[in-house]
Amino acid sequence: MNDYIEAVVSFKHKPEDDYYAILGCDELSSEDQILREYRIRAKQCHPDKMLDCPDAVDNFRLLQTAKEVLCNSRLRNDYDRWRHSGILISFKDWKAKTESGHISMHWMMNKKEEPMLENVKSEDKATQQRARTDAVQTSASKEDLLRKFRSYEI
Repeated sequence: MNDYIEAVVSFKHKPEDDYYAILGCDELSSEDQILREYRIRAKQCHPDKMLDCPDAVDNFRLLQTAKEVLCNSRLRNDYDRWRHSGILISFKDWKAKTESGHISMHWMMNKKEEPMLENVKSEDKATQQRARTDAVQTSASKEDLLRKFRSYEI
């Protein structure tokens, strides 16, 4: 836990965290514009063309990651939310933590209450409560009837 806190405190945004800058576009760019910029940059920094650069593979992977995130509408929304939040962890770490938190907290979601009794509308709470009371009384009277039957009172 202390390592995590230390990482958060000492975190500095790096140029490779800004996917828009990597692709040379901004938040208002459409998916087509992002793809055009990606293709231009992919041709320029492809590892097969840059044999003398030792970081060419890492740079190309970073370019691909930026394109994948910004061309997927759900991931792009998450990335924009992360960017504007000012959270001091990387997008990759933030995404992993939000997904794990969402999975472990699924039981906290408010679910629509389904009526357990037939022919009861969910809008009418008073009717629903009355029906539950009637059901309990009916159940109690059935149990009472069964008790009397078993004890030969009937």
